[in-house]
Amino acid sequence: AVSEKMAAANALLIEINDAIMEGNAEAVTFNSGMIDTNSKLLEAGILAEKATPEANAARIQSNSDRMAAVLERATANAAKVAEIMEKAKANRAHILENSEKIYARREEMMENHAKIAKNALLVAARIHGNRIAFLPTAWLSKQLLG
Repeated sequence: AVSEKMAAANALLIEINDAIMEGNAEAVTFNSGMIDTNSKLLEAGILAEKATPEANAARIQSNSDRMAAVLERATANAAKVAEIMEKAKANRAHILENSEKIYARREEMMENHAKIAKNALLVAARIHGNRIAFLPTAWLSKQLLG
């Protein structure tokens, strides 16, 4: 069950990575286009015939409309980001809690390991007869377990 969950989680991570790479490719394409446009504007300079009051008013209106759309998107994204941050904080708390449990479980396992080793020594003593049964457990542990 754990392996299947890990495989499913890895598939989701691969899907997420692909989406990030696609978004990055779109950003690179968009930015390349904007850099090209800006470079052309800088090379050509401002053409007096295109700098009319009407053209400027149209450009101002177009920029205002685009700014409104960007602001609307940013506002919607801000709410999503806040929601995601709350989930991330909850996930972090859960991870820290699990970390503490893992260390406690590891300690329990080490205690069990010591008990198993002790029992193994007792079994070995019985198998070999009482020849080594009289030896102290600590000495036996050192001899058999190194």
